Amino acid sequence: MFSKVIIGSDLFLNLPVSTQLLYFHAGMAADDDGFVQIKSVMRVMGAMEEDARLLFDRGLLLLMKDGVVVIRDWLIHNEIRQDRYKPTYYLEYKHSLGVSANKQYYVLDDNYGEKQLVVPNDNQMATQVRLGKDRLGKERGRTTLTQDQLKEISTNLRVAETYVVSTYEKIKDYELAKGKPYKDVAAAIRYWARNDIAKGVIKREVPNDFKKYEVNSDGLARLAEIRTKAGI
Repeated sequence: MFSKVIIGSDLFLNLPVSTQLLYFHAGMAADDDGFVQIKSVMRVMGAMEEDARLLFDRGLLLLMKDGVVVIRDWLIHNEIRQDRYKPTYYLEYKHSLGVSANKQYYVLDDNYGEKQLVVPNDNQMATQVRLGKDRLGKERGRTTLTQDQLKEISTNLRVAETYVVSTYEKIKDYELAKGKPYKDVAAAIRYWARNDIAKGVIKREVPNDFKKYEVNSDGLARLAEIRTKAGI
């Protein structure tokens, strides 16, 4: 039911126990093609959204539409006999997936998948953000992030724009899983960023004026002032 190649990998074993349990429960509840309604599983076992987020971030689950997910390594875990195989109800979603040489699902059609799998080596699992900055603020019927908000968050919190975009992608995953949008996506990104900074997940970028005075021996007083304001 579960391959040791996946669940015995360092990346999987380094996940919190609650996240591992959500993965196992999702696998047990999935249909014969690996599709499952993740919110139903989370509700039954009382899983936290952070557990689902970690599985999406690691690429172990691929999010489709309407809260449906597919277990990326389903074909590695299971080989179902044809006389017992029952096709998935989500055939449209299945047709939007490809299968890599090492039997992993990956998304072919952007209309269905939120992330494109990067096929890893040595069991290292990752996802690649597909949202370009030119698409920000252009998605109809959804909470969006504008270019001005992107620059404002990056500047005020001193985080890279690529981090802001990737966090926006994660929030979109949550919106799809929940079935409702955030009221203020920019505020949600700021909240996540501050938490990641506090936990040491990311580091703030050094302001340009800080760099300028750091190499100038005559600007030590100004440097001390900048350090104080920047909290460095």
